[in-house]
Amino acid sequence: ATTLLATLYQRGLLIPDNRTSGGYRMHDAVRAAALIESDKRDSSRHLAAADERLFRYARSAIGAAVLMVDSSLLFTDTETDRHGLMPLLRHESDVAALRWLDRHHADLLAVARRCLSARSPQAWRLIYELESYQRLRGFYAEIIELNSQALSLTLHAGDSLGQAAMHQNLGLVDMRTSNYQAALARFQAALALYEQAGSRAGQAEIHHELCNVNKWLGNLAQARAHATFCFETASSGDDLVELAFAHANLGILDRLEGGYPSAREHLTRAMKLFEQVGQRRGVGICHRQLGMLDEHLSRYHDARAHLDHALSLFQELGDLMNQADAHCNLAVVHRGLGLLATAHEHATTALTLASQIRHVQGLADAHTELALLAQTMGDHTAARTHLHHARDLHRRLQQHGGPGPDVLDAGDPAVRRDG
Repeated sequence: ATTLLATLYQRGLLIPDNRTSGGYRMHDAVRAAALIESDKRDSSRHLAAADERLFRYARSAIGAAVLMVDSSLLFTDTETDRHGLMPLLRHESDVAALRWLDRHHADLLAVARRCLSARSPQAWRLIYELESYQRLRGFYAEIIELNSQALSLTLHAGDSLGQAAMHQNLGLVDMRTSNYQAALARFQAALALYEQAGSRAGQAEIHHELCNVNKWLGNLAQARAHATFCFETASSGDDLVELAFAHANLGILDRLEGGYPSAREHLTRAMKLFEQVGQRRGVGICHRQLGMLDEHLSRYHDARAHLDHALSLFQELGDLMNQADAHCNLAVVHRGLGLLATAHEHATTALTLASQIRHVQGLADAHTELALLAQTMGDHTAARTHLHHARDLHRRLQQHGGPGPDVLDAGDPAVRRDG
């Protein structure tokens, strides 16, 4: 087999696959030649049917992998017609599903673009399901590209559900890049469209996001109103994941408002529900929030245990934003324990990860923590430099409607089910 592969490679029919070690991929020229030959033999109807099978298969495969990585409610799985979709791929674990998505992302992007150019009714559904993975990996440019084009298609088709989903995804990118006012506008548009389409699950998702964005904007009363709506809705249903996130929302708000016993009760209840349904990202979110709560109460050893557990889960699940925030939280905790060198390592890692995915709030938090560490260690020049960067970033946040550095405690990321 090795000899035959080498022969094909020498003749230009294969190219090395840089996504795997020692593998090969079919050369683009072979694909182009096959398409030319098929055009000679296949009618446009046959080609369109083949495309549609490809789009349905890709949507099914993406949905199976994303659902394995994050078992949160995906309204497209429950409220849209999935008739004719191929059987879902099986993955042995969430980590294996994430590896599959990493390995095939370039191909899935190509399918999504072809789906858009074909103006297929599958386009927005496929793109909606791919977004969850792309957001984890920080592929924001790809999300904006695909979802903006899909939004134009759904507008032309008068598809309210599709429009709502695309506004939701674009709002989530605005959240991740700290453009909170833009996110708020997107979510408000999405809520109206979900109401128009009669999507209860979509409305629940958006109330969750409106809780998050109002929290970031410092509008805690409005955030609580949305969180209460989510909790009441979830309590009357049988979706344990939805109920777990509702408890987590209330716990986060209680922590921000100083209701520490209630915060611990809600977060602990949420974590048990997440563990019950196997939603490991939700478990990580709860551990991180409990770690922040214990740090605030100067219970540094308990805080470190929670945050170490959270970081381990986020690393396994490839969640770069939550990794960055957990590293920043651990820096604060280790500074409280007097372990300044370890704190500096965590803060530096947080800065690197936040920069990689353009997480503006995370960058501001990391620079603030590095300034405090430098000041503690007597390096006043470095402290001034980091503080200058932090202030610049906070000014950028305020320009986009975000709060100043004193409104909310650091490192409390917006979440869409998966945090």
